[in-house]
Amino acid sequence: MTLPPADGLILSMGYLPPDLQASGLLAHALRRAAGRVDLWDRLPIEGLQSLRAWFAREIGNGAVFSPHDVIICNGGQAAITATLRALVPPGRPILVETPTYTGAMSAARAAGLEVIPVAIDENGVRPELLEDAFEQTGARVFYSQPTFSNPSGVVMSNERRAAVLDIAAKAGGRLHHRGRLGARSRSGRQRTGSACDG
Repeated sequence: MTLPPADGLILSMGYLPPDLQASGLLAHALRRAAGRVDLWDRLPIEGLQSLRAWFAREIGNGAVFSPHDVIICNGGQAAITATLRALVPPGRPILVETPTYTGAMSAARAAGLEVIPVAIDENGVRPELLEDAFEQTGARVFYSQPTFSNPSGVVMSNERRAAVLDIAAKAGGRLHHRGRLGARSRSGRQRTGSACDG
């Protein structure tokens, strides 16, 4: 096995290279936040109301979700774990695009879920295989990374995103996705389906 070239962009760790990180801006924001007295209080376990309201507006365009529907987690892995445990009872199947993020598979297996792989191509998950998997397994949750999927880097096309939302809705399923999955309907309205943002 050889090391990647020094100028290569390594996507497997989930960290941006230093020249793409906003370290200066983050340091400035941290200094400002650290000066707030209320920062040192115990925060609500579900997250700050103002932050939950912001995410509710961003995810649902102000019309679909309320702050009550949003929980702030302390990281992506914690969010995946909490979401899978909330949506899928132990012993039940969960559909995952393959290849997929190994942390999601670990969280699913730790929750006692049956992981069912669904193949992708250059446009993301293959709709005909996803539809078959929903029908054959009785699964009601599909885990997807529609934007720069880890580890493949695939970005799901807009047409594919719309098809995935339609298939999940038809199957009575829910989507757990990392990143934006919403697609525009023929009328131009934003569609979020039964998506859970992870």
